[in-house]
Amino acid sequence: MTVAAPPRNPPLAATGAPRRARLTLWLLLVVGAYLAIAWAVGGQDTLASAGRIGVRWIVLGAALTTLNFALRALRWHFVLRATGAVVPPLQGSAIYLAGIGLSLTPGKLGETVRSAFLVRHGVAVGTSLAAFVVDRISDVHAVLLIALVATAAHAGWSDPAVARWAWLLVVVVLAPIALGVLARTGWWPRLVAPLAGRPRLQRAAQWLLRAGDDFPRLWRPAIALPSIILSLLAYGLQAATFAGMVAQVAPGLSPWVAASIFASATLAGAASFIPGGIGAMEIALVVMLSAHGVQTANALAAALCLRAVTFWFGLLLGAGGLAVAGRARHG
Repeated sequence: MTVAAPPRNPPLAATGAPRRARLTLWLLLVVGAYLAIAWAVGGQDTLASAGRIGVRWIVLGAALTTLNFALRALRWHFVLRATGAVVPPLQGSAIYLAGIGLSLTPGKLGETVRSAFLVRHGVAVGTSLAAFVVDRISDVHAVLLIALVATAAHAGWSDPAVARWAWLLVVVVLAPIALGVLARTGWWPRLVAPLAGRPRLQRAAQWLLRAGDDFPRLWRPAIALPSIILSLLAYGLQAATFAGMVAQVAPGLSPWVAASIFASATLAGAASFIPGGIGAMEIALVVMLSAHGVQTANALAAALCLRAVTFWFGLLLGAGGLAVAGRARHG
């Protein structure tokens, strides 16, 4: 009697549990290190300051974060519809949150998992990558606008810092336009050609070529402007959360200053290229608050409470989205 050879690749059901276990272990290690460092730096004084912020602001912050992600999921659905993709809104929202749920994983898996889920709905990987770029660029525009308006509201439009933010915003506005022009010309295929010449990278080259075709038609005023407005509303909620928390421990600090600090720290976290900006954003928040006379314990408490209700709570929402998207994919 012949015995069938075992499958070369184990089924997803067999490999899912070990992968989830590794992911859970990684997250636990990161959270443990994060809390240990926070306690070593701030200790009892920071805990007391966090108590002044109170449960009310933690609950309100979590509610505003939920609304934040609802707005961003709505933007994601809007951009996907602009590509011609037909993804049910609830599944599309779950897929968007799935990327958030993996934003702390090694290798930046959160940036690619959406494409893997969307393939099931007939969305080409290159198309979803173009949508992801629109998503990220919209966020950068929104955060820069918050920094610009908040700084001007506090210091006046003649302040040199306002001019610096304005110039940076101009650069960011022009960058995707230049990228769209590049994608329309023959330069983009030439840039991607070296990848196509390598067998292991041929598929990636195809994705990039498709993304180059799709990005110009996505980044046009009819799509870009609503995307930026939704991003502005979403990040405005986070800035308001931070300003409210800071007001509990440093009532003398202007909410506009707090909003400007939030925007600057968000950009610093993104520029660090650390997944989730973990550590980099907290340090930026504390340093800038301290520069405005806020005591270190109070500054650290505000930074940790903000990240608890935005980043860490966001990971929980993302884990829920990942579970829903995964069931839809394998169901």
